Amino acid sequence: MRNNRLWWKEVKSLCGLKGKNRSDDFENVHYQKSIVDQTVLPDVINRFLVALTSDIPMLDQEVIVNLKRECACFPDRYVVSEFDVYNVLCRLKEGKASLNDYIDNTLLRTLADVLAAPICSVINSSIRESVIPEQWKISRVSVLPKFIPMRNVETDIRPIAITCPISKVAEFFIAKFFDGHFDDCQDMNQFGSTRDRSTTLALIKLSHVLFQAADDNRNIIRVLFVDFKKAFELIDHNVLSKKLSEFGFSPLLSVWMLSFLVDRRQFVKIGCSVSDVCVTNAGAPQGTRAGPNDFKVIINDLCFEYPYIKYVDDVTVAAVSTDLELTICS
Repeated sequence: MRNNRLWWKEVKSLCGLKGKNRSDDFENVHYQKSIVDQTVLPDVINRFLVALTSDIPMLDQEVIVNLKRECACFPDRYVVSEFDVYNVLCRLKEGKASLNDYIDNTLLRTLADVLAAPICSVINSSIRESVIPEQWKISRVSVLPKFIPMRNVETDIRPIAITCPISKVAEFFIAKFFDGHFDDCQDMNQFGSTRDRSTTLALIKLSHVLFQAADDNRNIIRVLFVDFKKAFELIDHNVLSKKLSEFGFSPLLSVWMLSFLVDRRQFVKIGCSVSDVCVTNAGAPQGTRAGPNDFKVIINDLCFEYPYIKYVDDVTVAAVSTDLELTICS
C-alpha cells in the first residue's frame, strides 16, 4: 500500500487502537497495586519515570568541563548553512504534536523563508558554545498505553517525549554529524535507526539464515529474542561519555550530545491534568533523535559468534548446530 498512514490507521482499527488517547483508556489504572485517581495520574506516572533513574549516578560535571577545554576551534564541517535549515523547515510534517510553546511545524514550515536565518544562527551558536537552550531541554511526556485499556503504570505505558520543534531541527543536524562519524564503526548487524537499513532488511537476513539452516535436516535451530527493558530511560550518561570517547567522537559533538541530556526536565499531561515538572538523572527521551543514537553507541559492542540482528534495543540471535547442548553466549 502506498499510503502508509492509511495502512497504519487500518491496522490500529483492527487492533482496537483508536489513535488519540481517550479518557476511558486511563480508568482504573493501578500503581503499586492501588487504583490511581485520574486527576493525580500524571504526577504518579512522572514520579515513576523519574524514579527509574534514581539509582543511576548523574554525569560528572568535570566531564563536560574537560570536553569544553578540548574544543579549541569550531570546525567548518559543523557549520550549518541557512539554506540547509530552510530545506529542513520545508520538509517538516504538519500536524505533528508540539510542546506548549506556541511554535509548531505548520508555523515553521509556512514561515521557513523568514525563520531560516535566525534559527540557523541559534543552532550554530548552540554547537559552537556547547550550550543548549533551556526550552530545548524540557519535554511533555505523552503516555501511550501498550494495552487498551491500560491497567498498570509499571508495565503498560510507553512514554513519548514531545519537544520543541526547533530543538528537533537542531537534532537533525547533530544526527547528521553523528552518522558521518559513527557509520564507519557501527556494527553492521544494527538495522534500527540507521541509514539505508530497515526492518525489511533485518527480516531478510534472519529468514536467509533460517531457510539456509533448514536445508539440512540434522540442524537444530535455536532463536534467542532479547528486548531491553526501559532501554532509553536507563541510559547512564557516564557510560555514554566513555563510549563517545572510545569511538573517537570530537569533543565538540560529544559535549553537545551530553549537554542535551543533562538536567532535562519533563512533565506528563493526560487530558486536562498536568503533572509537576521533574528533573531526570539519566536516560534519553523517546521521540527524539538522541535516544536511538545514544543507545546504539552503548550497545554497539554487543556481538555474538552466531548470526544475529539488532534493531536498536531489540536483539535476535539464531544459533544453528547439531549439538543438543549448545549454549548461546555473547
